Amino acid sequence: MRYFPAFLDLKEKRVVVIGQNPPALSKARLLSKAGAKVFLFRSRSNHCLKNLPKTIAFSVTDRPWKSNDFNETYLIVASSGDNNEDKLISKHAKSLGILINCVDQPAISDFTIPAMVERGEVVIGISTGGNAPVLARRIRNAIEIAIPQHMSEIVSLIGTFREKVRNKIPSFEKRKVFWDNLLDDGSFSVALEKGDHDLARLEIESALNNVKPRLGAVYLVGAGPGNPELMTIKASQLVSRADVIVYDRLVSEEILETSRRDAKLINVGKKNKQDSYKQNGINKLLLNEASAGRLVVRLKAGDPFMFSRGGEELEFLLGHGIPVSIVPGITSALGCGATAEIPMTHRKYSSSVTFVAAHRMHGSGGINWDALVKLSGTIVFYMGIGKVNEISKKLLESGLEPECPVAVIEQGTLPNERIFYGELNTLKSIVVNNKVASPAIIVVGEVTKLGCNEFRTEDFFDLPMAV
Repeated sequence: MRYFPAFLDLKEKRVVVIGQNPPALSKARLLSKAGAKVFLFRSRSNHCLKNLPKTIAFSVTDRPWKSNDFNETYLIVASSGDNNEDKLISKHAKSLGILINCVDQPAISDFTIPAMVERGEVVIGISTGGNAPVLARRIRNAIEIAIPQHMSEIVSLIGTFREKVRNKIPSFEKRKVFWDNLLDDGSFSVALEKGDHDLARLEIESALNNVKPRLGAVYLVGAGPGNPELMTIKASQLVSRADVIVYDRLVSEEILETSRRDAKLINVGKKNKQDSYKQNGINKLLLNEASAGRLVVRLKAGDPFMFSRGGEELEFLLGHGIPVSIVPGITSALGCGATAEIPMTHRKYSSSVTFVAAHRMHGSGGINWDALVKLSGTIVFYMGIGKVNEISKKLLESGLEPECPVAVIEQGTLPNERIFYGELNTLKSIVVNNKVASPAIIVVGEVTKLGCNEFRTEDFFDLPMAV
């Protein structure tokens, strides 16, 4: 390790930045944000930075730097665009004992400015020793995803209680245990997730006064349509943090592999009558794991509130006093439609979309087929592969044309995805002849023609590809 990581207090300190290029402006803004008194010197005011925003919080001087500009200066950043000039600046700065950074020139610099992840007072610096700034930025992007946005609120809240906890718990080791337990407490975590700072403060007070034991929490999380890259950032963060993951059959192995190595993974997937768990059993499982103080992720394919009984689990858990937070996901219809290039709505062809759970075709909550057809919009059937004959029959009986376009998407968004196009009167043969299996969705409506390229002109295929 050549460079020692340290954080400088620049508040009210004079900092000089030299240059007229974008890196110089970027560094001036960054240093100003840290509270420094920044003075930017640029020798060519007619350069690309001549029209600076009016909101800048630093001084700008349109002339070359002079030796006396360095008087009482704490540090200097040089980005003149001229290597020889930067060397001259570096030599002069070092002769005065002033810290100097020459952008992209570590050999003549005293320090480097790292790529940074910032969440209020939480600041993470990533350095490659000045050798590969591009790589540092990529590492920063990966860390950005891993750090929750509300981390700054946690730090601020803990800061307000720090002295009180120190006075109440003199032992360093016991304080460490207290803060660790608090950060793992479900009620505290969910309160912060929801932005309820008053409740979060009450949770700290309760923990400090030993009013309640540590409580877990349940997060009802949407895993998206299958492809791990289509999970939300928040969902990915929770999967990697969870003590327990209770997941459905359709959640992919690739997603589960991002969990902690010591996490407990429980498969409660259902497939027709081959149920590994009944819903009541799942409810009790979630309750027991959370009551034991664990962070539980209830991971569901698609969105937790779309045909997945997330509402029932929410109602049950809240009824038993368990903190619950909902993390939405991309529902299968939207994810599969996107990869198949089938829009669910289109100004020319469909002004509505209806999602239908085909396994609830009869009895209470069954399908009103006449009303469905009269909407004249896109219809998406979930869990309908085993009922294609009845779906076709009911739609035709209700007045939908036999030539109505349809699409069947199997394993949507995954590498083994298959897409089949046809008409309503051929829906059954599409499924049977191609041995389509679940998970798959059925899309009915004019918009499916867009996916099979029927409406595209030759000019479409001449468009430049995005790289």
